[in-house]
Amino acid sequence: MSKKAIIYSVILVWLAVLLQLVVIYGLKNDNKITEAFLAGESVPAKSTLTVTAEYGTVLVSREEKRQLLSYVADGLKLTSYRYQEGKQTISSINDKAETKIQYQVQGDENQGSQRQIVTTTIVLTDHIESIISLKEIICKSYEALNMKPQCYLSMEGSYEGELDEERILSMQETIFKVLESKKIKEQKLPDNSDGSQSTIFYGYTKRLDIHQMLNGQKMNTQLIYTYHEKENRTYMNLAIPYYNEDF
Repeated sequence: MSKKAIIYSVILVWLAVLLQLVVIYGLKNDNKITEAFLAGESVPAKSTLTVTAEYGTVLVSREEKRQLLSYVADGLKLTSYRYQEGKQTISSINDKAETKIQYQVQGDENQGSQRQIVTTTIVLTDHIESIISLKEIICKSYEALNMKPQCYLSMEGSYEGELDEERILSMQETIFKVLESKKIKEQKLPDNSDGSQSTIFYGYTKRLDIHQMLNGQKMNTQLIYTYHEKENRTYMNLAIPYYNEDF
């Protein structure tokens, strides 16, 4: 498995576990996320927001699915989007953002445990700090339909050249300080054939009640630094999962 695939696997597994946890409150100040990211002094590259929620257990018709997804799209003021009935998805792509809204059914029909899930994913490549305001818009649309949204946010930036270990540790301490996050674990991935190498930091902040346990310790913050030799750039990814309630 390539280094890139390993990193993506780490992120996806971590996201999947956290989105299944029972949570009560969300991050008490959204601006702290942007503040922490900017404190890393990287060149902003992109931000990704995933919002998911359950839409009851009574399956809806084809037309109701289309109306449901269109309602979320209209809330985001998407002026041009494409609805794919077969994939039960609305998608919109331009030079600044990529948006995907999808309806899925999970569970076993025979056991009567089916769940309808609506997932909205937005990737911004311009003005990435505005992802926070988009989160609020999506969550309000979900809440208007009596759905309880769960969110996962990541922000990616880059640096020219390879950062030495001292600078990486300094940046990690700065970012975690803004989030009031305590470092729980540091993990280094071995060099790979593509010339990349990564350092992953896991932390815990009381500003989030959602967490998973790692060796008996709570964890809910993830920060990844990856150096790509061919590009001679170091990429930074800050990932925060949280539940949207009582903001």
